[in-house]
Amino acid sequence: GPGPRPEAAPGPGPGPEAAPGPGAAPGPGAAPDPGAAPGPGAAPGPGAAPGPEAAPGPGAAPG
Repeated sequence: GPGPRPEAAPGPGPGPEAAPGPGAAPGPGAAPDPGAAPGPGAAPGPGAAPGPEAAPGPGAAPG
């Protein structure tokens, strides 16, 4: 019969390098808190109501 077969030719070299993936997308910055709303000022109290004037006493009865 015919002689030994020729050796198979070697395949081509290594494949291309994998393309790098995209970087992770940066997250949004945390939304800043609004400042605490200031409380209303304490309402001022009413002024103390002035008392009535003392009624004058009767004059001493004449003797």
